[in-house]
This record gives sequence, structure tokens and C-alpha cells, in this order.
Amino acid sequence: MSTGQSSAPPVSIMIPTYNQERFLADAVQSALAQDYPNLEIVVADDCSTDGTQALAHRWQSDPRFTYVRNATNLGRVGNYRHALYELIHGRWALNLDGDDYLCDPSFISRAVAALQAREDVVLAFAEIYDVTDGVRVVDVVQRHPPLLDGSEVVRDYAALYKRQGSVVFIPHQTAVYDVAAARAMDFYRCDILSADVESILRLIVGRKIAFVEGTVACWRHHGANATTRPDAATLLRNFAVVDGVFAHLERCGVWNARARQHWRADMVRAKFVDDARLLIFSGQAGALPDFYRRACRRYPAVAACAFSPKLVRTLAAATVRRALRPWLATARSRPAGQHR
Repeated sequence: MSTGQSSAPPVSIMIPTYNQERFLADAVQSALAQDYPNLEIVVADDCSTDGTQALAHRWQSDPRFTYVRNATNLGRVGNYRHALYELIHGRWALNLDGDDYLCDPSFISRAVAALQAREDVVLAFAEIYDVTDGVRVVDVVQRHPPLLDGSEVVRDYAALYKRQGSVVFIPHQTAVYDVAAARAMDFYRCDILSADVESILRLIVGRKIAFVEGTVACWRHHGANATTRPDAATLLRNFAVVDGVFAHLERCGVWNARARQHWRADMVRAKFVDDARLLIFSGQAGALPDFYRRACRRYPAVAACAFSPKLVRTLAAATVRRALRPWLATARSRPAGQHR
């Protein structure tokens, strides 16, 4: 081990994948391109049936690279958990899905510097950009202070679903987190679409997080994404992201009881509106009435959303955006430059 390696805490980039042969090279090569001196890259293959295993042989000679094929298919979240708890050895970890990739070779180095600057920092993150069907969507990049209070980020999270203001969004693709703390928090415990959000929000309550300047990763949207076309039942189960974080806030005694209840109601309403938009945008508008009824039975606060101006505007916008999607993609985007 070199002097640089011995003085730098180990960082793991875990790359869970399933049948992503056509994307995986971008993910692995972008991880190997990081300039951090003490790095391990672990591909956790969830029993892919394509050429993923053969492709992985390309990097076997690099001592930083490990390929593991699961004995059985664990599912998306089960594979996250298996990689975190069983396969990696780092002090810090980043989860990079097999269809995403990094685009800043200095990111891990800069994230570790931010994490080591203070003992109470549990996570560092940066911005991402979206690529939808091969087209890069140019978003407005938010600026945040270098040090943030995790509880305040959680408090304001409903505004993210509402798409209001300068909200702190922590992308899974850039969240470099403390492995011991994550394991102690039972990371990736919920098999839901937002398993990462549920885990990250619990982790940062009562702790500090660091913002690293720059757009450092790509979130690639395509037809096989888990979030491309979720049905109403899947979206309803995904409300566990609110329930899990709320229970954690209660256990930690964060804020007072009234403030916690207000947070829960605000989150539930905001999430319902956002999910309703997603159903329309994915061509499932017919599922909305049943989704609304079922959501109201579990979360009475959702009833306040019915015929609200915000809901009407959101659904109308989703309908128009779906109809104009091809034109919007051309007008608001530019070709994506993949990492090579």
C-alpha cells in the first residue's frame, strides 16, 4: 500500500446492477477515473441474465475493482443492502447504480475532505444532471452553504415534492456517507422506490452534512428504470418514506409534537400531489381516483388535496407536459456527453 493510500481513509463505491450491460461500463469507468488514492469499486450483480458478468472481466486486473455475482436475485433494494452490509470495506461509501455515472474525477477527494473537516459531518453530497432517453436535460443548479444542518434539511423536505424554492436535494448518486453510521441506522431497510430517501433522511437528523460544489454525476432515465412507470399500489407503499422518517423524529425528540405532526401532514399532501403528477405523466390517469381513495384511508391529510388549486395546476401541467414531451425534450435539452 502506498503512503497516499495508508493516510487516506478507504472509500467504497458500490455499483449494484441488474441487466444493465449497456450502461455498466460508464458507471465502472467513471468510478475508476476518480483521483482518490484509497478506493474500492464493488459491482454487485443481482443475477443478471445479460452479458454483465462477461463485461466485468474487463476490469478484473485493476486491484481497486471487485465483481460479485449474488447467489440469488435479491431485488433492487435487497442488493443495495447486501452490498453495504456484506461486500464493502470502506470508511465512507457511495452508491452508484449501474445505469448512472460520475462526471467529475475529483468528486470523491473533495467529498472526503469535506467529511473530514468536522467530526459531526455524516454525509457529503453534490449536484447531478438528468439524462432522459439519451438527452441531457439542463436544470437550474442550486447553490447551498458548505455546511448544513440535517434536521433543517428534513424539516424543509416537503418543499422538494412541491417544487418550491431552493430546496436541498440529496441525490443518491452523490451521497457519500459514513458506513458505520448507516449500518447502525438500518440503511435500506424498506423495499420501496424511495428506500434511499428514507434512509438518508433518518441518517442526517441531528447531524451535519456537507455540500460539495459542482455537478458531479448523471442520473440516467430510460425505459427500464424502477421509477419509470410505477403503479398506484407501488406509489402508495412508497409513503413509507414519510412514516419511517416521522417515527425516527419521534424517537429522537426532534422538534415538538405539534411541529412533527405538521411536518407529517405537509409531507403526505405534497407527496400525494407529486405522485398524482407522476401517474398522469406515465399515462395512468385512470388510476388516480382509486389512488386518492386509498391514500385518504391511510392518510386523512390527503383529503385536503381534493380540488385544491395546487393539485389542479399540477395535474393540468402534467397532462400538457405529457402531450408535449417530445417537443419539450428537444427544446430544453442538449445531447448528453457520456463519460468514457
